Amino acid sequence: MSRSPWIMFASAQTAGEICSWTWPHILSAAGPPLWVGAFILLFPGNLLSSWFIERWLWASGFTLFQLHLIQMPVEIGINAGVWFALWSLLRFPGRLRLRTRGQ
Repeated sequence: MSRSPWIMFASAQTAGEICSWTWPHILSAAGPPLWVGAFILLFPGNLLSSWFIERWLWASGFTLFQLHLIQMPVEIGINAGVWFALWSLLRFPGRLRLRTRGQ
């Protein structure tokens, strides 16, 4: 895979994490759009990692800050897997068409 998709992935995840960490601290009208940005940019990893945290680690004695630190790599890992799978699926039809034209 070329570097361009990974640069787009890293940019989206970085922007999503910045939104995720800043929206609770902004009490003005900019707070809700930051929440929406974090939700969209970190989807589906944010939902799946939240389910994982709530299901397995919620009553473990970790603070909310520690749970958020644990959630970050989990959601980025889930999103990397989804990103790679979608990129592979979208690239496959292009390779198939190129092979049939050459034969």
